[in-house]
Amino acid sequence: MKKLLILSCMVLLSGCGDNAPECNGDDTVNLVAEIAQTKDAIISTWLSNKVITGVKVADIRTQGTNKDNHISTCAANLNVIDRDTNKIAFTFPITYTAQLTDDGKNIYVNINGLP
Repeated sequence: MKKLLILSCMVLLSGCGDNAPECNGDDTVNLVAEIAQTKDAIISTWLSNKVITGVKVADIRTQGTNKDNHISTCAANLNVIDRDTNKIAFTFPITYTAQLTDDGKNIYVNINGLP
């Protein structure tokens, strides 16, 4: 079941200017992982029950960039890391957009494809 999650994070972005956030930028990737771990019911339950140690965003691909609206459209794999083996237990293909607010101080991330 596809879910759409939105999280705004107060991220001070230095040097971003008029560009869209990069799909593989640290701020964007950290927000994607944070959203998956805190807002997705299944993943947050696995974390609280100590079944997994966390998630990693991998194989990031930029699908498109709209510099006028400061939006990047992205695709990636969300790897869920098993606690016992410290290896990938599950991989979910996800898509997401990352958009700067008009003042350039915040990033909004929308994710599709979480479990």
